[in-house]
Amino acid sequence: MEITASENLLLAFLTSCPWLSTILDWLIKSALIICITYLIVQLLSNKLSSGSKHLLWLNSLACAMLVPLFISLSVLLEAPTPFATQLLSIQVVPSTTYVASTSVDSIPWMSGAVVLLYLLPVMALLLKLTTSIANVFRINRTAEPALDLADLNRLVQLQGQQRIARPVALKYSGQVISPLSFGLFKPTIILPEQARCWDRNITDDVLIHELSHIKRLDWLTMFVSYVIASVLWISPLSWLALRKLNEEAENSCDGTVLRLKEEETSYAETLLSIAHDMKGDSAPEMFAQLMLDNNTLSMRIHRILENNMASATTHRLFAIPLAALALIILATCTSAQLMTTESASRPSPEANGDGRGEILPIVAVAPQ
Repeated sequence: MEITASENLLLAFLTSCPWLSTILDWLIKSALIICITYLIVQLLSNKLSSGSKHLLWLNSLACAMLVPLFISLSVLLEAPTPFATQLLSIQVVPSTTYVASTSVDSIPWMSGAVVLLYLLPVMALLLKLTTSIANVFRINRTAEPALDLADLNRLVQLQGQQRIARPVALKYSGQVISPLSFGLFKPTIILPEQARCWDRNITDDVLIHELSHIKRLDWLTMFVSYVIASVLWISPLSWLALRKLNEEAENSCDGTVLRLKEEETSYAETLLSIAHDMKGDSAPEMFAQLMLDNNTLSMRIHRILENNMASATTHRLFAIPLAALALIILATCTSAQLMTTESASRPSPEANGDGRGEILPIVAVAPQ
């Protein structure tokens, strides 16, 4: 069977880059982890709180990122493999017909080129992240601190309601169109300039929502999740998990507002009022917890008015099954290898009779 030049090139690349199967194995496992999480969330949708769903999505991204580390530790510690599962095995088998070959030594650049092509989008996404964070800190430096004692006292009171011990700063800026919060040790809430004229009820809704983000450490989890999704950029499911994680964070904070105020219609009117003020305005891209996102606003208002909000709080014991799920996923992914590349012994040039070598065809071998 004659082998084309492109097949020769592919074979040479596969045999010279054994790490390729490792990367593909990782991508397949990460996709399976996210799919399993999606099924769990769908099956238990009516029983899980928004906070629990948020943790499940965060857990899926964290497990996907930790798989290579656990596999490396297993190899380093020479841990025995309990079982081996192969989804696909690419194997080189001998051929009796001579085919002109392409030397592996003639394409040393291919390995570096593939790595570069994979890393370029990662670097672009991380650069976008860095720029967005820089925009937030630039706006924070020029924002005006709140001086109204009534606003500051109300902020402290609402912090006490949610048991937030960290100091929270409240500022106003004309460069933002939606209320936002960011920061970890010294979090900050920035309101648009028109917020100075808001009704007290609207201000309370906004502050409760943003304080809920701060209590839940959503800025940190959003940062970590975005970095993981950037590394796994080639998998669309990683971006699905990131989008679901952010949606559940907003749902959880909406649920907190409703739990503390119990006024569904009033809160829906608050969201619509802020959205109306945002209409037609634009702001630089910022990496922060924006209260309003036009992509999910209608869905959130529908859930609020239909009283279809899941509980915002997560039971403390939920950490136990979540940790057990993470351990099961990581143990399974460490033990099972879904894709391998094997190379059969190649006949010597003398065995061909004419003293010439050959490139062997690729044959997909089904797992036994």
